[in-house]
Amino acid sequence: MNATNPLSFLRLLGVALILFVIGCTEEPEDTPVPVSTPKPKPKPEADFSFSRQEIYPQDTISFSDKSLNAASWKWTFPSGDPESSTEQNPVVIFNSIGAYDVNLEVLGTDGETTSSITQKITVKDNKIPPYSGTIFIEPEIIIDEDPTTFLSVTYVGMERVSLFDRRAENFFHDVEVFVYTADYEKDQAVKVYVNSEFTRAQADEHARSYASQMGQLPSFLLKPITELHINDGNHPWSGSRGLMLVHTQQGESYASQGIVAETLLHEASHASLQDLNVSTEYLEVMDQDPTHLSTYARDNLYGEDLAETILLYLAYRYRPDRLKEDEKYNISRLIPNRLQLLDKQGFDVYPW
Repeated sequence: MNATNPLSFLRLLGVALILFVIGCTEEPEDTPVPVSTPKPKPKPEADFSFSRQEIYPQDTISFSDKSLNAASWKWTFPSGDPESSTEQNPVVIFNSIGAYDVNLEVLGTDGETTSSITQKITVKDNKIPPYSGTIFIEPEIIIDEDPTTFLSVTYVGMERVSLFDRRAENFFHDVEVFVYTADYEKDQAVKVYVNSEFTRAQADEHARSYASQMGQLPSFLLKPITELHINDGNHPWSGSRGLMLVHTQQGESYASQGIVAETLLHEASHASLQDLNVSTEYLEVMDQDPTHLSTYARDNLYGEDLAETILLYLAYRYRPDRLKEDEKYNISRLIPNRLQLLDKQGFDVYPW
């Protein structure tokens, strides 16, 4: 073929173009079609919470399911009523004292996988007092910022009196004292006698400190009090028919625990509520209630039960936000009849 012949060149070019086009339009080889695989359903995770971890016999606990990816529930409650349940959020009564393992098993949404969890609840003996002494439970039932009826304290002079003092034989002795008058709202006045073992400056401070904190007592406890006796020494405080006793070294210990005002209130109940404490109606409700709030009350049955009760009664009724939930539960379950009786007294609780 003559390479210089134009016609031949064009024929060859045309054939080459046709072959190129045919090569480009050939069917591609078959490629695999992706197949979608269903995602596995998430596995269940059992979990639950409860309204109370500790209860008394014949009380209920509400159980709340917190499980993830659960389709059904199987609960087991040893000694409970019921002893088992398939409800999601059951309510159960426990009657027998003891510690019990509550189990929840859940079936997952895949219909096959299970998960379980066990948590412990305790049914406490409601015949055992929960506290050793009620003044030690909550140091902020009464705080410095709370209202007071205290107005002023005025120095009157020196005088020889029979002073209440636990260091003295028979708890009283004749001694020179600094005398003050503490004035409160509602025309209330209390004579304050401070042992002359203190300097005048120390006596001024003690008189003002304790008299002002007595202003935080509710009126029904403050009104019957006529005298406050203050001595040095690390001895228990006391109250008896209108008379209050303070030992300042013991006071320093109470102050370090934040319970000076709470202790004054305890002793004021001795000074102001002695008749109620030994009344037939109070002794009856004391017998009707399951137990005492403290072992101190139980061990000093006729002398301390009301004094151990009154602080928590006032907190429960008038300052419930200053009590923990378990403390409110103990009060409501252990002394319901005492609460009703104290409610009926019509106490003037100002400035609470």
